[in-house]
Amino acid sequence: MTRSLSLVLALSALTLSACGDGGGEGGVARIATARPPLPAWSEPLVGKRLSAVTRQRIDCQGVTDVVTKRFTVQPVGAIIEGWGWDKGTGTPLPRVLLVEGGLIVGAGDGGRERVDVPKALPQITSSMVGWQAVSTTGSGHVTAYGFTDQGVCSIGEIAF
Repeated sequence: MTRSLSLVLALSALTLSACGDGGGEGGVARIATARPPLPAWSEPLVGKRLSAVTRQRIDCQGVTDVVTKRFTVQPVGAIIEGWGWDKGTGTPLPRVLLVEGGLIVGAGDGGRERVDVPKALPQITSSMVGWQAVSTTGSGHVTAYGFTDQGVCSIGEIAF
């Protein structure tokens, strides 16, 4: 094998290895830092039972799409994303709670752009239905709930 061919093969291998999935499981980036802080509004709620915060249910539609990051240094956690729509008010869900085993383990805010949602579902009239939440657990099975002044609604589950 010539020296130039060896160099080309080595560079190709390096290029392909750089195109990986971020070093995580199933495309989830594993970040060797602590998780970001929870939204300030949610700090008094984390660790409480969802049923102690509200029992009121609202009508909504949404999806818990993906875990985008897992933080591996204490405090561990994850970033979870999706979208949500309050059918009663015809508006995007403003806040999200993450619940595992009945306990609130994370939270996030809505208002992120998701142009794919109203394209696929014309009854949803805003593209600002995306949300991003911080989980205080680095792995598990959480249910996301849209959270408004009127109550909560389930918008999906995800295991990570």
